[in-house]
Amino acid sequence: DELIDDTQFIGRISRYINSGDTQPAVMVQSLEILRLSVDGSCENVDKVDYLDRQVALSNLVNLITGNNEQIQLKSLKLINCLLKCVNSSRKTDMVNMLTQKFSRTIIVEHLFASQSNSQKSDRGELDYELYMLQYHILQKQVSERMMTQMNAQDSLQVQKIKYLRSTALDTENTPATKSNTRFSQDYKKLGFTNEKEPTLDFMVVPPGILALDCMDYLARNHTNHYMNIVLENSYGSDEHECPFAASSIELVKMLADILGIGKAPVTSSTARYQEMFFKCEYPFEEFYFHCILIFNKTWREMRATREDFKKVFDVVREQIEKALNTKANGGPKTFDEFKNRVRSYTDISKKWQKDATNRDPWIESEPVKVLKEHLRKEIEELIQQQRYNFMVEGTRFQRLKKNGEVLKGQYKYIKLHNNHKTIYVGEWTSDKNTPPIEDLEPRVQVQDIKEVLIGDNCPFVKAHKVSSELKKTAFSIESESGSLDCIAPDVQSFNYWRDGINTLLGKKMDSDDYKNEMEILLSIEVKLRLLDLEGVELPATPPAIPPPPPNLNFSCN
Repeated sequence: DELIDDTQFIGRISRYINSGDTQPAVMVQSLEILRLSVDGSCENVDKVDYLDRQVALSNLVNLITGNNEQIQLKSLKLINCLLKCVNSSRKTDMVNMLTQKFSRTIIVEHLFASQSNSQKSDRGELDYELYMLQYHILQKQVSERMMTQMNAQDSLQVQKIKYLRSTALDTENTPATKSNTRFSQDYKKLGFTNEKEPTLDFMVVPPGILALDCMDYLARNHTNHYMNIVLENSYGSDEHECPFAASSIELVKMLADILGIGKAPVTSSTARYQEMFFKCEYPFEEFYFHCILIFNKTWREMRATREDFKKVFDVVREQIEKALNTKANGGPKTFDEFKNRVRSYTDISKKWQKDATNRDPWIESEPVKVLKEHLRKEIEELIQQQRYNFMVEGTRFQRLKKNGEVLKGQYKYIKLHNNHKTIYVGEWTSDKNTPPIEDLEPRVQVQDIKEVLIGDNCPFVKAHKVSSELKKTAFSIESESGSLDCIAPDVQSFNYWRDGINTLLGKKMDSDDYKNEMEILLSIEVKLRLLDLEGVELPATPPAIPPPPPNLNFSCN
């Protein structure tokens, strides 16, 4: 504090910084001393104001043009420290100066162009200071407007709304005067929720009048794109009409959230700046312009309706975040590169479907594996009962000619008795009706079954030269009373009978259908039982059992 109050000392430090022939080592130390002085006086408005006057901002920006990376870094740190500590009015002036083309050109040419020549470790601090510079600029340009409600008495804001309407919807044939009803119809076409009083749409904060600023920027600086967006959605089918105003308000709110506007700055490890934001005077508004085009394109690709509003924004958020994220710090270098990085709705949809298919947060969890083994017997009994029910209901099997061809219209119906002790068989010619078990004859006693042969192992398959397609569903039940030869109507029926007979004989089921059903039912049962633990990370091992108490003299009172 004594040094800060020493005007002679601060004056000497300032002269070193403002001088063009100061030695690099002295310049680095001078910048650091002044930064520490500003940072230490941040709560004292008068001291900050005094320190701010000692060095011209233009001189600090010019220091970035040198090749000394330490001077560039210290100069940027001092600029950020001043932006953090100065009063609101001074911060506005500083941001205006920093977003002028002269300043932006210096930053782009001397800080971004040096990225390829710098080691990644050397750029860590510089990258964070660039993020902080972006943060302070956006906070000043955007955050205050985002938290400001629309003032219906503000003629400038009202004029912006009128300009949106006239630019998109007034033509040479438009009458000079319009009724309130016609105006309401126009505002409805523009997608305002309150078409009779559109100012009410900007009363909610966030995004407040920032949304109106962005829409006005689009209409004035990208007029043709603005008119195309409105006309595409105003004269299409009502069902798929995209409300421009409502979409813009929600989009601005989402973009502010993605960029962290209105929030505290993030730590250096997660900080990301966007190089493209330093290449235009109004980065947020330009970002909005490109994103509203993305939104409208995605809306059309999804053939969305108003009921799909949230779904479209979920997709657009994914598109924007993926396009901004990059392995190297800085993201896309230009807005055109950003636009080219945006993935289509089809790509996003395929990715989500794949993620949903593969998503099983507990698949490698040891406790879940134990739970699955505990449930396996219960599920196996359930599948076994289903197989018995299937066999009791009966199946219509195909009959073969002597040459191995299928007899058309003639079938063999086979059922298992309700007591699971006897298999009944009978000829059947109906395609639709199911015969009662009384119309069939008992053929095989379950206790007499020796084995079940399948495919090429069946004697009748070899004798009749059955086709390879029919072999897939052929099986023979060998018993003491003879052989029951069967050609199942499909693979599933073949697997069900094979599993069912195996269980009757006390053997394990091993068909593909059994394995698939076991996994599906186990997965469903586990998810149902762990429904209340959604999002909770399960431990890999069970908690340790506490040691026994020193004595077992428990009170019974």
